[in-house]
Amino acid sequence: MENLLAQPSRHYETDFVLAQLGHSVGLAAFWRFPYLCHENGGGSFIVSYVFLLFAMGFPLIFMEMALGQNLHFSGWKQIHPRMWGLNLATCLISFMLLLYYNAVIAWSIFYLGNSFLCPLPWSQCPVGANGTSEVLECVRTRPSIYFWFRETLMVTGSIEEGGGLVFSLTVCLLVVWVSILFIWLQGLQAKGKVLYLSVLGPYVVLMYFLIQSCLLEGSIFGMLHFIQIKKSLITSTKVWRQAGAQMFISTGLGIGNIIFLYSCATKNNCAQDAFMLTFTHMASCLLTTQVIFSMLGFQAAILTRKCVLRNSWKLLDLIARGVLPLEATPPKDLNKKAVQSYAMWLEQLNSDLRKKVLEHVAECNMEDELRRSKQGPGLVFVAFTEAVTSFPGSSFWAVLFFLLLISQGLNVSVSQLQGTLTLLQDIFPSLSNFSLTISVTYCCLGFLCSLLFTQRSGLYFLKLFDEILATLPLIIMIFFETVGVAWIYGAKRFLDEVWAMLEFKIKLMHEYVLRYYTLLGVMILIIISLLDFIMEQPTYQAWDSSTSKQRVISFPPWSMALGFSLVSLTILPIPVGLLIYPKKAIVLPVSQDALSCDQSVVLAQNAISCDQSRAQTLSYDYPGTLTQDSVFYDYPSTPTQDSLSYDLPGRLTQDSLSYDLPGGLTQDSLSYDLPGGLTQDSHSFDLPNVWIRK
Repeated sequence: MENLLAQPSRHYETDFVLAQLGHSVGLAAFWRFPYLCHENGGGSFIVSYVFLLFAMGFPLIFMEMALGQNLHFSGWKQIHPRMWGLNLATCLISFMLLLYYNAVIAWSIFYLGNSFLCPLPWSQCPVGANGTSEVLECVRTRPSIYFWFRETLMVTGSIEEGGGLVFSLTVCLLVVWVSILFIWLQGLQAKGKVLYLSVLGPYVVLMYFLIQSCLLEGSIFGMLHFIQIKKSLITSTKVWRQAGAQMFISTGLGIGNIIFLYSCATKNNCAQDAFMLTFTHMASCLLTTQVIFSMLGFQAAILTRKCVLRNSWKLLDLIARGVLPLEATPPKDLNKKAVQSYAMWLEQLNSDLRKKVLEHVAECNMEDELRRSKQGPGLVFVAFTEAVTSFPGSSFWAVLFFLLLISQGLNVSVSQLQGTLTLLQDIFPSLSNFSLTISVTYCCLGFLCSLLFTQRSGLYFLKLFDEILATLPLIIMIFFETVGVAWIYGAKRFLDEVWAMLEFKIKLMHEYVLRYYTLLGVMILIIISLLDFIMEQPTYQAWDSSTSKQRVISFPPWSMALGFSLVSLTILPIPVGLLIYPKKAIVLPVSQDALSCDQSVVLAQNAISCDQSRAQTLSYDYPGTLTQDSVFYDYPSTPTQDSLSYDLPGRLTQDSLSYDLPGGLTQDSLSYDLPGGLTQDSHSFDLPNVWIRK
């Protein structure tokens, strides 16, 4: 069986960039960013996010890209043996994110299936059991909201009411995990063939949605709300915490995606790619959020118009009964410009009459309607489905939108699965012999755990995961990553090697940026996250079927205990790794310009000697087969390379490293894996052009 956990072969430079862009325009930009932006004040959240993205995100993205490309990074044990726990912590964090990400993809599959129906099921209220009147719960709200809560989620009234599994969502979730496993087994080459379509396609569709949404009534009002900055929210710790966590999640920092991808890159300019990824990611988030907010403005306009017309009939009835004077008669042109005419009419009334009118009817304010439209994780589904019914060919665009949402979600999930299994191999090398078994087991375990989100109270558990597990563990993980690179490996050494690799320097990327600036920023995010959780208990919006409205409820103590227990579980391997670590020496990669050698180097009990004048980058991978770009070893065998001289009275064993080198070794293509070290004193090598470091 082919080793599915081994790192993939090197692709073209463009594929690396496209793979990273696929993560930028994935679920984090389509689904998570818009609802966080709406919940945290629109423009205030945007300012916080953009600042953190360029001030902290860019240096960290550059660090992870350079770490993977320069060191051919395969695990944190390459930095220090005590950091092996970061590998396991990364796997656990990525696994937790995969659980509820795949639940969102399952929602998208359910909506995709219903998009083929005509008319669209969320465009009108369903008929009740009597077969004549519409369902009262739907009449009291909007069809799109009713379809989301009652038809899709079949949601309960609180997190404490389980309600059992929703069969349709469970089937959709099974399809998601089977699809991920199938794509994973096909390998990254098959995935790379559709990168151009899956990454560039969403931008084309988003531009169409933006144009169409701008033509809708009230879209301008939604865009103005999108850029509105509230000073009170700029200083909110919750806004900065959410912005920081969103920046880490959407860029793929801390979960191994960037490092894993660029560990296979050789010619990419990681500094240029980091800047392009940062800028493109910002543009992607702003574009998708602008589309959603335009649709929210359309929703607010529709609701305000209905409110105005309802108030008009009520005022006429009150005037007919003599409750209000004739001066309270509403304008006659409400059918054409209901919102503007009603607002202007109210302003023209004298204060006493206006007060008396508002005692009987609502003010019908678009700002209030937009504020009440917070749907949490379901914002994108509710906003888009309601707006798409106004598009020509609504079914086609609904199918296209949810197909893109599914493809982007699967793209991110497969990337996270790839990085997770690669790190697991670094922790447990024996897994490489059971690649198919471990892949199937991982996906089966993920499916069973993610059933938590397909029960009727699953929306509330997903909110709990998104509120706690998607923020604190990831920020802590990035803190230890930065410590490992900047202080253990050495920021100066790291940057010197990167500049030598790139053959130019970025003046702004000084060693102090990694050692102090970004590290301090991550520490501040950890502190404000902890303070935010301590000072203000997290809440969620629960659906009340009796009123067809949402109500804000605090998470019960047991759910908070569950959340923080999982947080502790995900970061526990880090302190354990600091205390328990392997005693075997770790072979570190050394760049060409970082070392020069004119000496005898002893490796593995004086068995191998080296005399050279120039160093060369060595990376380690094991086990594998011989390729053009890297040499691996199959054992046991007999050395046949003419460029090496041997004195072999004995036989090299698996533990002492044997070679099968059918081809010419070059300075750039040699990599070594020394799992046990050579132990036979009679095995000496003359390697004039290779630096080997213990």
